[in-house]
Amino acid sequence: MEGIQLVARKVRRVYQLLLKIFTDGSMTIATYAQTLGVSSRTLQRDVNDLIEIGLPLERHAGTITFKGSKRLGLPDLDLSESNRLFLANLLNHAESYFGELDQDNIRSLRRALSNTFISEKQRNQVLNISNFYYFLNQKQERVKYSILKTLEKAMAENISLFVVYSHPLKNEINFCFEPHSIVFSKSHWYVFGRNVELNARLFYRVSRIVKLMLSYEHFHQLEKDEVERMLSKVWEVHYGEKSYEISVKFAQSAVEKLIETDRHPSQVIKENDDGSVVLTVNVCGYKEFMWWVLSWGNQAEILSPQWIREKMAHEISAMKDIYSRNYDK
Repeated sequence: MEGIQLVARKVRRVYQLLLKIFTDGSMTIATYAQTLGVSSRTLQRDVNDLIEIGLPLERHAGTITFKGSKRLGLPDLDLSESNRLFLANLLNHAESYFGELDQDNIRSLRRALSNTFISEKQRNQVLNISNFYYFLNQKQERVKYSILKTLEKAMAENISLFVVYSHPLKNEINFCFEPHSIVFSKSHWYVFGRNVELNARLFYRVSRIVKLMLSYEHFHQLEKDEVERMLSKVWEVHYGEKSYEISVKFAQSAVEKLIETDRHPSQVIKENDDGSVVLTVNVCGYKEFMWWVLSWGNQAEILSPQWIREKMAHEISAMKDIYSRNYDK
């Protein structure tokens, strides 16, 4: 079962990688690895696989550039039978996972790829193989394609938006919004930008957007490098103007699991003589970071800064009080 989960994650990841490269023409490995929640090494291996099957990608100083036409002509690529089966299976799972998102692109790629199969037997083989893959514990999020296209238009033309948003605690809220980028994180699509009324840059779940209207008032769009700089400070999906340098000690028993994935672009890991390590990151959104540290139980200890260490101690004390009481049904 673990092997199936690994393949399913790779299928989803490679599809997102393809969309990113074909849409933007290039990408930075380190930044996009953080967006996907994987290590740079993992994403580099995915890129190597795509180059191996014939995609015209060029690597330079951590940046991947698509050197071909944006109209991907799959029949013109030198694809082996296994390459075709891999890509076809990838598209099958992309359609089931992404719901309405980019359905036109998926169908176009599938039609182009179907022309490369020599026999009906190969097509049937792809359909049969797709029945063996599952996405466990992944609630499929439906993103309205019309919402996505409006966001893209607003970003491309620097037009602010009127947003009706379904807040989980406040019912529907309305605000004016200047979108900067669309981000995929923790199985959800978010739009990152500036809430004009709050004068704050925030993340909003795309699936919770009820309605979007173009205001036709233009705003100053940030440069791509500036957006990437902002996102590089984010822990999960919380952004703040202020960032915090936080150090956490991990027990030796947790080290293998910790280092298998790059946790953040700013991370520095220092080994101790007793086999433990200290992870230091510079992030905004310290509360989200605290919840993540809590998930490691007694294998992790916040060392600094002292005020965040004290907040963690208070949280643990409150949890202890709850669990020290008898539970009556």
